[in-house]
Formats: sequence, C-alpha cells, structure tokens
Amino acid sequence: MTEVSSRRRREVVDALRRGTVPATGLDQEAIDGLDRRYPGAEIWPLAVLQKGLYFHSEMAKSSSEFVDPYVAQSVVYLRGDIDLSRLHRAVDSVVHRHPALRAGFVRTDSGAVVSVVPADVEVPWRTIDLRD
Repeated sequence: MTEVSSRRRREVVDALRRGTVPATGLDQEAIDGLDRRYPGAEIWPLAVLQKGLYFHSEMAKSSSEFVDPYVAQSVVYLRGDIDLSRLHRAVDSVVHRHPALRAGFVRTDSGAVVSVVPADVEVPWRTIDLRD
C-alpha cells in the first residue's frame, strides 16, 4: 500500500510540474490560484462519494434552514483540573497526523470542485470558563 501511495504522490507531483492535476480538469491558472490560497497543499480530484457529499451540502445551503447533514459537532464537558495547553497540543497533533482531518472541498474560479489538503492547519480554539 505504501508503494502505491508513494507512486501516486510522484504522479501528482509530476503532473503539477506539467501544469495539470490528474482527473481534476484544472489548468495552470487554477492550480496557481489554489497554491496562493493554500501554499503547499495537496490537490486531489473528488472521489465519487465526495461528489455526492458536496452535492448534498450545496443543496442544503439553498434551503432557508441550512443544515449540512454531513457535519457532525460534539460538545465535550470536562471536569477537574485540565491542562489546556496539553489538550490543545494533543488536538493539533491528531489533526497534523491525519490528513483527512485537514481536507476540504474548494470550488475554483472556473467552477471545478477539488479536495484540498493543506500541509498544516491551525485548529480554531476557544476556551470558555464556566466556573463562575
């Protein structure tokens, strides 16, 4: 599996050097635009399932009561002494280790939709102290 992944990565890098991304239909101008917005990110065509997820998400946006059926959120209540710095570092570590957690759908100026996987992201973090 690692060999296939390495080979695919080389194919994509070679394609970028030629000015295309396989199966995305992006031209060099679109690639350059994505590179400016997401420096160092990987650009991938959407898989069939991802196309369906994107379609349903866009359809939900057109509704007056927008609810994306594929977005899950959780609220976690923690008790006791919490090392917030350590917790934040742990979350950053998980996101850095798993590219799927950094991936997102991006529509280019030409209307093409691709999956973009930034090399690194900053996890939004907010602490609310409810002890008072």
